Amino acid sequence: LVGFLAGRVGIPAARLDVSALTQPVEGFGLIAAQTARQAIEALQSAYFFDLLESGDMLRAQPRAEAAVIEIVDAVVLPLENGSAMTQARLQELELPERVEVQHFSRSRSYNTSLQRAVMPGSASAMTVSLGLPLS
Repeated sequence: LVGFLAGRVGIPAARLDVSALTQPVEGFGLIAAQTARQAIEALQSAYFFDLLESGDMLRAQPRAEAAVIEIVDAVVLPLENGSAMTQARLQELELPERVEVQHFSRSRSYNTSLQRAVMPGSASAMTVSLGLPLS
């Protein structure tokens, strides 16, 4: 699908490597006039991959792969306080209490459906909504 969308905007197949994208897409809809980039970004949100540019090639890379290299403290330039890195953790109020995903439901004749996930006991009132043109 990514190769098809890229081809529709003039990117030749010889400049695109999508061989690492093996997860099937059962349904995808272009719900409005949108660019190929917008359509591919919707796929990236659902299937967790990046498009990397190297020379004149675009290569799709899934995000859930093992680390390629381990960076040790000895090769990292220290920060002003002398440590090699800092660790930050968000406060609970900065995290969403609810995540909502709107999508097309194949079992409901492709009408829209809404799925919610709620973090019980959260002090946050934030909701993150994501619309995916997928079934």
